[in-house]
Amino acid sequence: MPRKPTGPGQPPPRSRVEALARPDKWYLGGLDGVVWAPPSPRCLHRPGFWDSVHLLNYEVGPCFSVALLDVEGAEIQLEADLSRGSSSPSAPRIRTQWRPGTLTIPWRTPGGARAMERRRVLSRGVLESAWTLPSEAAARFLVAFTAQPAGAVADVRPSGGGVEWVRRATDRADRDLAVEMEIHGLRPPVWRRVLRSEGGAFPDWALSPLAEGGIDNLPGPRTGGDTPGPAAEDGIAVPFPADDIGWIWIAAAFPVPSALDGPIALRMSVRPRLSRPVWPQRAGRAARTTWPAFFASFPAFSCGDPHLDRYFDHRIHGLGLNRIEGDWGNIRRTCIAEGPEYFHVPITYSAQCHMMEMRWRAGGREAWGSLLNFLDNQKDDGSLHGRLYPNHLERTDFYHANWGDALLAVHAMHPDPATLARCYEGLSRYARWLNRSRDPEGSGMFTVVNHFETGQEYMSR
Repeated sequence: MPRKPTGPGQPPPRSRVEALARPDKWYLGGLDGVVWAPPSPRCLHRPGFWDSVHLLNYEVGPCFSVALLDVEGAEIQLEADLSRGSSSPSAPRIRTQWRPGTLTIPWRTPGGARAMERRRVLSRGVLESAWTLPSEAAARFLVAFTAQPAGAVADVRPSGGGVEWVRRATDRADRDLAVEMEIHGLRPPVWRRVLRSEGGAFPDWALSPLAEGGIDNLPGPRTGGDTPGPAAEDGIAVPFPADDIGWIWIAAAFPVPSALDGPIALRMSVRPRLSRPVWPQRAGRAARTTWPAFFASFPAFSCGDPHLDRYFDHRIHGLGLNRIEGDWGNIRRTCIAEGPEYFHVPITYSAQCHMMEMRWRAGGREAWGSLLNFLDNQKDDGSLHGRLYPNHLERTDFYHANWGDALLAVHAMHPDPATLARCYEGLSRYARWLNRSRDPEGSGMFTVVNHFETGQEYMSR
């Protein structure tokens, strides 16, 4: 049976995270609405995050890849260990070490030196590729590079940590979202480049126009010692022609000192432009929710069956991966999204279930928020949107949901009379709409006018 989050005999949160380690998972999230979870990743065998990231339901990709260069600017090829059963040359399966919040991949150089990459999605839309490099790797530069579709990119400019730009993303309702993007490190870059190119975009440094010419053709002065000179601004060749042909290649390079004192982190930041800041600075609140803290806020589960015991924590991870926190426009309260990609938004079909599940988390914020977000956006006729998008409410569908039982279950564990009264008012309006539009004859049975409303579309029943 579940035990209280802080009760005696509880396993430490980090041990719960470590116990879920697997060699066949890859998806990562920052517990706030940004998730890197490609269902069928094509570039997992390349360093960095080339496959797409999602900001709620908006897909942005490619993200970025990483290259190691020597003192002459030549690439040091990296090879990953392949797992058994790898059969696809285009997307081979590599040996990874995954646990909630972290994906670790060992790499080898042609000389046999071993490097370690740790990928994480941090809060506030930061994708991080951190590298531990041995001195025998002979790496002088660690480069983050990306290719962005030319017609969707604007305002490319140098930043204090690398290069930043604005990317236009489009959802299935053909609504655009401006995303502020940046590749950067924890220290200023030693050089950076932005080039225009036609053709394809691949996460391979050797196939990119950035690799042409070697180190002598790269902008920026170099000095002696371990750290080259200050970052150059003349590698940013803007403005670009206003058309949608080809790709904008962007790179920022960071020095690898001869005496490493820790991992070198390369990052890409993705931040949506909405009417209000998505992640406002809040005095007195922790900067972010960590995965160990998230697990610690749930009770542990034990029933004597190790498979069921482990499944309980795997489900907690799934809820955290789909957690939304921040002021995402129409989605103002902490809640849980239904799933990845197009489903990475609150949806009424699953929100009723998330209320039942998230009542087990201390505080109950996500449990209450999973209903309150829909009541905040309730239609004038009393009906509810089936899904919520951050910047519009078009093509939102409708699903029948058992709000009543979910609400009573949450209130029983997290009593809140004021919130209960708010929900009563909204659900009363919703009930009147149901009676008026779906049961005008007063039979007590509600009419389903479209099989999609059930969430069980195309089912014979």
